[in-house]
Amino acid sequence: RQVLVVNSNRFTVLDRIRLTDPVDMSLSPNLRKLVVSNFASSSVSVIDTNPLSPTFHQIIAEARVARGPTTVSWQPDGEDVFVVSPSSNSVTILGGLDFQPRRTVAGFLNNPIDVVCTHRFTASGNNSGIYYAYILNASGAIAIYESGPDGVNGYGFNDMVGIVQGTTFRRAAKI
Repeated sequence: RQVLVVNSNRFTVLDRIRLTDPVDMSLSPNLRKLVVSNFASSSVSVIDTNPLSPTFHQIIAEARVARGPTTVSWQPDGEDVFVVSPSSNSVTILGGLDFQPRRTVAGFLNNPIDVVCTHRFTASGNNSGIYYAYILNASGAIAIYESGPDGVNGYGFNDMVGIVQGTTFRRAAKI
């Protein structure tokens, strides 16, 4: 029921941050925030990890997410945080700045267990300006999320778009 802050040289405990039921954590790309999933309370806590901040090692935000969150992952540009909830067969996407739920997606998910995200493709790849998230289901199938913006002038779906065909990873636990 806590996150321990440990000195990386001596492995001594520097601080204890109390949480309801921490399961997984992910550090922001700029190393200034830590998001932690709390399974029992269906929430994500955001901890300030910037040593120059007045709220260093404090919980600065909390967000309610779908029931039973486990894995959390930052989109590499810091734009979004993906929160996997196997109990509800969904992924909640939090805004990377305000940590408010932006969207919950559920298509093509069956007991999702892990997620990874790409950078936005603006100067590389297909130059589409979108990013992708790949979600591993317990069955070994990989579901694909395509970012937006969606709508009339949008260029992405901002939703789940399918499953990788012809490939299943048996007994996979991580992606």
